[in-house]
Amino acid sequence: MSVTAAVANDEIHILGEGPFWDPIRSCLLWVDIVRGIVFEGALHPAGRIEITGWHHFGETTGAVAVSAQGDWLVAGQDSLICRDPAGNVRRYPPLPTVGGKQRLNEGKPDPAGRYLIGTLCLEGPSTTETLLQVDHDGGVRAVDEDLTLSNGLAWSPDGSQLYSIDTNRRLVFRRSYGANTGATGPREEFLAFSEGYPDGVTIDAEGHLWIAMWGLGEVRRYSPDGELTESVSVP
Repeated sequence: MSVTAAVANDEIHILGEGPFWDPIRSCLLWVDIVRGIVFEGALHPAGRIEITGWHHFGETTGAVAVSAQGDWLVAGQDSLICRDPAGNVRRYPPLPTVGGKQRLNEGKPDPAGRYLIGTLCLEGPSTTETLLQVDHDGGVRAVDEDLTLSNGLAWSPDGSQLYSIDTNRRLVFRRSYGANTGATGPREEFLAFSEGYPDGVTIDAEGHLWIAMWGLGEVRRYSPDGELTESVSVP
């Protein structure tokens, strides 16, 4: 398989992250974390993305996801924000373990609709960042509490494995995951890097991880056995 990368649009971001497909509106969503913006975009041939709308939330926006009803769930500075299709915004109470020196970072819904969201320290190195699981009833539990920078998340196609990234340790973790219950098993080191920093991640239909390598200008594809199968240079 031969893959090439091209610039999708001419928008200049401070920190563009978190692409997420909105199946209700058939558009791509992504965030500029620092500017606190969620963008909407239309996909065009040859990989171009036309920005069709943007929405400013007045605080950092670490990630965005979409509910079955079309609501957006946005990770704000320290709490989750819901924006309904009519544009009404509701902010939930701050999540536990997220204080003034932290902000919410990468988040994604699990196969059953729970929301997993991590933290990043704003005041230098840390080893106490968290990965949180928010249940359907609003209950919150910590999956990890010893991270340096909680980042990308992905589930195996059958939902039985969770992959999570600790960027500053240059590690990708893997653990068993109960899609029906949200139960998590012990984590193991799946991939360790000596150069570059793993950041965002997604998974394809064959169960291969696609990892954005910060500092290297690459997106790498790894098999479920941890074999590097593809490397895409990013302009």
